[in-house]
Amino acid sequence: MNALALRAANTVPTVASDADWVRRLRELHLITPLRIFVILAAAWLIGFVIRLVVNRMIRGLERAHAMLPGRVDKARFEQRRRTLSTVLKSSLVALVWLTAIISVIGELGVNLGAFVATATIIGGALAFGAQTLVRDLIAGFFMIAEDQFGVGDLVDAGVVVGTVERVSLRVTKLSDDQGRVWYLPNGQITRVANLTQGVGRAVVDVTVPLAEDLRRVGSRLLEIAVGLQADPSVAPLLTGDPQFVGVEELHPDAAVVRVILPCMPAGREPVRRAFLSAVAEAERLGALRDVEIEGGSTPESGPPGSSPYGSVPEIPPAV
Repeated sequence: MNALALRAANTVPTVASDADWVRRLRELHLITPLRIFVILAAAWLIGFVIRLVVNRMIRGLERAHAMLPGRVDKARFEQRRRTLSTVLKSSLVALVWLTAIISVIGELGVNLGAFVATATIIGGALAFGAQTLVRDLIAGFFMIAEDQFGVGDLVDAGVVVGTVERVSLRVTKLSDDQGRVWYLPNGQITRVANLTQGVGRAVVDVTVPLAEDLRRVGSRLLEIAVGLQADPSVAPLLTGDPQFVGVEELHPDAAVVRVILPCMPAGREPVRRAFLSAVAEAERLGALRDVEIEGGSTPESGPPGSSPYGSVPEIPPAV
């Protein structure tokens, strides 16, 4: 009984002293500044943790990139790393500090209801006016994060086919084969074909009169294609043996035959042009009579159909 009384006696002064301490702080007007300090310190600490987590994620990407050294070049990966790190850190930290500022305003006695209503109206007006900009930024972020294309890639963006010179969060800069520079807002790029990624194939169609011996023409075209492997300017771009597919189209007075030259993705056009030049030279020398060069290129075409003229024995079958 005496012990309980002694414990109670010791507790009362402590509570009283705590109450006096708080009351003293109120008299000195220090409660609100202390709360604001705690809010700002918590916001800084959360931002620090966010930066640590994002940096750890980026280091994980770096380790994954080190395991696949041939997939993405260093400059391109550095661009992705810098963009992802900046966007993630900035957006998350900005959200934390926005919450902290609203809390501080509440501690200062400002009516948060009116403040939030006013901020909502202003934010809605800004969002409506800047919706195109926001769409461009979001699209640019995912383009870089997903590595859809990078500097140096040849892409078909719908309105233009060109080489990527710069990729930012808002705009992509391309240059076409005529030297013109295009600035495409990322939000307006609804589809894009990366002609540098994947498996490259230079596809050339040649029109041959029906009176010609298709077996002879096919063999000669295949010899010309194989001869490109001796050209030092073209050989590094080739990745396999050429294929004579056969007849692709049949017209009343002519047949369209197709030749496929496996090559590096970036070498489609150089290889196609080199083959067309070699065919034109062979035709000029009389090796090919009455052959019309169409030079059509369909890099993404699927497996060709069978020829109505049957197979050519000395020509490798199409894949």
